[in-house]
Amino acid sequence: MSKSKQLFQEVIQNDFCFEQKSMKIQNIKSYNTVMALSYFDKFFWLDKLDSTKWQDFVDYGCADGFLTKKIADIFPEKNICGFDYNAEMIGYANQDCNFENLYFTSVLPYSSDVVLLSSVLHEIYHYGDKAQIESFWNWLETAKPKYVIVRDMLNDLDGKPIINEWVVKVKNKYPKFVKDFEKKYGDINTERNFFHFLLKYSYKENWVRECAENYFACSLSEVEHKMKTLGYRVLHKDTTTSPYFKQKWERDFVFFVGDNYQIFSKLIFEKI
Repeated sequence: MSKSKQLFQEVIQNDFCFEQKSMKIQNIKSYNTVMALSYFDKFFWLDKLDSTKWQDFVDYGCADGFLTKKIADIFPEKNICGFDYNAEMIGYANQDCNFENLYFTSVLPYSSDVVLLSSVLHEIYHYGDKAQIESFWNWLETAKPKYVIVRDMLNDLDGKPIINEWVVKVKNKYPKFVKDFEKKYGDINTERNFFHFLLKYSYKENWVRECAENYFACSLSEVEHKMKTLGYRVLHKDTTTSPYFKQKWERDFVFFVGDNYQIFSKLIFEKI
């Protein structure tokens, strides 16, 4: 057996119980609705990749396939795959799926020209153990995509204090949620914990799961270093906060978060 095929088999074996470790989503419909709200921002890469340079596209961690179906509609001449470990999600994705160029699966594709990781890396690092995290990177190394698109809550925020007035407003509006959060992560008076909480509170119907999930399980620096070791260069990098979230926080708490805080990362890596 070749080294690449052996690595692929190890990925399958290690990932077999990965989804089993994740806490069950109490209300999948509500979860998918919240996830879809900022989907325009998830297309940041659309005008940055030359579509003549790729044919096969994998949306890794596609959930209910909302985003994947939009991609298939935009690129009818391309082969689009939506992959997710969660069989229930794949069931939702296959509903009303009438695209000839699109399929959904819970089996890892062997290769692809493009791999999209939209809000996925933090889940891999949170729910996976060391072996499973390594298996993911082994799969990516084996699949050898020309491009890897990453949109996630990757940052290098630390324990610097946040504006106290903002903290008071958040604590007054969501006292129970804040109490739950601080019990697990510490006080929200730091940049890291404050924005971590702000990314969670919308998931009211799935609060237990979302509170427990560490959105900041891996850092921006860590991911950039790993991609470099796999032979990729940064083709595009944007660490500004999504307008959707800035508008939402201004509406919900009456404060405006500018671009001084790098909370999100939108990245495109190109194989060298």
